[in-house]
Amino acid sequence: EPLGFSSVLGIDSAKTSGRALTRLKLGFIVEKALTKDRVEVSATSEMTKVAVADVILGKSVSDGKLVLRVDKTGMDVNGGIMLGNVPATLKWRQNFLDKAPFRGRYELRTRIDGHQDLADVGIDMALKFGDFIRGAIDARFLLTVYDSGDGMLTASLDLTGAELDIPALAWSKKARTAATA
Repeated sequence: EPLGFSSVLGIDSAKTSGRALTRLKLGFIVEKALTKDRVEVSATSEMTKVAVADVILGKSVSDGKLVLRVDKTGMDVNGGIMLGNVPATLKWRQNFLDKAPFRGRYELRTRIDGHQDLADVGIDMALKFGDFIRGAIDARFLLTVYDSGDGMLTASLDLTGAELDIPALAWSKKARTAATA
């Protein structure tokens, strides 16, 4: 397992596949007393056909086209993926330093267009999507994980493209009317 990153990050390498082109940089002065603290290391990988089974809410990622950048302070992964059958963009920051403000931050952006898309991104609603929402919702999910193991999940929904109708509240909204949640 090259550099051992996947096991450190809690990813089972047996559940992953894809291709990568990696550029590794090492910076150091050749001297007899060289220690690992004085070696600068960084790498950039352009990854394609990335697939990870059961990684987000029990859902698999496929067809990923991602760029990974890593150095001693942390790792950044950015790019496009398929989450189930839903296209999404992923931004992932993993901090390695002890006094970092958070350990990991994951941002997922996607367009949800119906009940099946909700299921594909791991959201199971008791009510059917079409019962009160018609049209597309642009969604942003942000999960921040701290050293304590605690985390904070926020969801931002742009409902502008959706028509909403909630008869129990005697409330509705036409598509193309600005709304967020």
